[in-house]
Amino acid sequence: MTEYSERIVRIKPSIIRNLDELLRTRPDAVNLSIGQNYLAEIPPVINEAIANMKKPWLYNPTAGPRDVLEHVADHMNEQYKAGLAAEDIILTDGGFGGLRTSIQVLLSKNSHFIVDSPTFAYPVEAARLLNDFPYTNVHWLHGLHDKLKPDVDDLQRIVEYIRAQNCKGNIVYYTQLMFNPQAKGRTEAEVRKLVEYAESEGIILILDNVYRDLWRNEPRPFLASTFSDTGKGIIDIEALSKNLGTMGIRVGAMISKDKEFMKYAKKAYQFTAVCPNSTAVTIWDTLATKYSEVKPYIEITRKRIMENIDAVSNILRGVPGIKFEEPDGAIYHFFNFEDIIDSHFSNSIELSEALIKEVGVGLVPGVAFTEPHDPIGLTYLRLNAAHKDAVEGAKRLRTFLENLK
Repeated sequence: MTEYSERIVRIKPSIIRNLDELLRTRPDAVNLSIGQNYLAEIPPVINEAIANMKKPWLYNPTAGPRDVLEHVADHMNEQYKAGLAAEDIILTDGGFGGLRTSIQVLLSKNSHFIVDSPTFAYPVEAARLLNDFPYTNVHWLHGLHDKLKPDVDDLQRIVEYIRAQNCKGNIVYYTQLMFNPQAKGRTEAEVRKLVEYAESEGIILILDNVYRDLWRNEPRPFLASTFSDTGKGIIDIEALSKNLGTMGIRVGAMISKDKEFMKYAKKAYQFTAVCPNSTAVTIWDTLATKYSEVKPYIEITRKRIMENIDAVSNILRGVPGIKFEEPDGAIYHFFNFEDIIDSHFSNSIELSEALIKEVGVGLVPGVAFTEPHDPIGLTYLRLNAAHKDAVEGAKRLRTFLENLK
């Protein structure tokens, strides 16, 4: 009998990916589950650069070609005033490639891992799989002032609790600039305060900037690294997936001015991804050297998504059984169905299943982003508005709610 790793047996499959794969078997369904940008306008200069790639496609250096890293550093310094050098950047297989590598390097069995609730929860299961990290050392951070957006005061509260337990290892906090799933953004002042707190307390901060360009009103031209001179324990995760529609190519970067961390990160990346793929390297180089030709198309994409978000809001606003805050940006709506779940369903998973069965629309249950018994996870669902059929999906959702008896 074949024996399998205990680590892979005990972790749960991805709710988001399983739901997406189920919906792909339903051609009649509107699949608003997985976080893809279906509305992206690909810049012609990037299409041209990919078409003209030299063959054969050879291995790249572990972090990426030196000249490309220099171009990316120059671009980020111009855009974000971050003070980066080429050696402060590793081009990764999507934003998750940088996040995964950070986890591998930083988390041991004595460490403590703080994540927001709700959040993009892949890092939790990745830590358990890759590092055999104990779930008892995962701390879900809940916001007291804003339940969908924890702040520095919330972080301080949980750090003090961990320190009181005589923590011997790293304290690592993973958070986002623009939150997934709740589509709430951090301001420049909030990120600056977060960096100052992390540095003063000696905790490690990983800031996920994947939705940076997809804001509604206020642009966010900064990294966490922008506010740190030494960069010690400060890590930024970047990606060109949501803004350029390159999800399937996996175009990401991990950024830190922490020289010791980057030394170990490159070593880990050699044995998990080997090197960045050539198409991703080409896209990064094109964006960095020809940004003036890329930026207008990112703006077209941003406007399309915000128009879709507003259209979904207009369809569902005031409908009994659903409540929501207007998104700050990203590509999502995060809906509160507490009232109808209390009266008609056991939890968000059951409601998600009913929506697929009865009106053919796929939304992600909130438990994909929280602990299993978190009240938000049990009563919220996420809708991806960056889809050509998002309006149709919202109409089906409205019909479903109006027909509930």
